[in-house]
Amino acid sequence: IRLLREAFIALAKEDEGVIDHDTLALSVTGHSREGQEISFYAMSPDPSTAWAMAMRLREAMLEHVRTHHPDWWPYDRLYTEVLDAQKTLAAKPNDSIN
Repeated sequence: IRLLREAFIALAKEDEGVIDHDTLALSVTGHSREGQEISFYAMSPDPSTAWAMAMRLREAMLEHVRTHHPDWWPYDRLYTEVLDAQKTLAAKPNDSIN
């Protein structure tokens, strides 16, 4: 959590849409056996600027994780796609049985 918080605060301080750097925050807002839910908080002067800022910061955080911590990147999607393909193949009728 500390590494993500540090990265978020650094990225947010560089974003032109962020105001009030003293209120930047990252908090764990949920958890389960699958993982943790993390919420990021930054203020902007108006809703339009806030929307664009949120998109930029989300993309920047995803890029940060991809670049600096690729082992954190979720792999469930790929694994699920492989399982789905295997199920599809297994469900096809066997051509050798008449």
